[in-house]
Amino acid sequence: MISRRLTAAALGLALALAAAPQLGWASDHLKQAIWETKEAIAAGNHGQAASFVEHSVEAVHHAHAAQAQHPSDHLKKGIAHLKKGIKLAKRTSSIHRVEKATAHAETALSHLEAVR
Repeated sequence: MISRRLTAAALGLALALAAAPQLGWASDHLKQAIWETKEAIAAGNHGQAASFVEHSVEAVHHAHAAQAQHPSDHLKKGIAHLKKGIKLAKRTSSIHRVEKATAHAETALSHLEAVR
């Protein structure tokens, strides 16, 4: 009886430890996506379209990686807003378009932070 309990406990611990790195990776990707989104917003607020796009693209990559490990509607919506922002800011010097792109990034940030 004790050996069954010990075996079950050991198996449960092994499964928990095997899953822990995956949860950490998703969390790291989420943290990176949030950081890159914040950097994109800062660049957008300074009217730097190229830097905005660069940081937004990195944020999308990290958000996709987090989404692959732990699907979430907030991640999906955050990715969609980041992509809209990229589309608006890509190959433009229009401050108006960069402002709209930054607004999308801010909305994306709120969705990404809601995942936590």
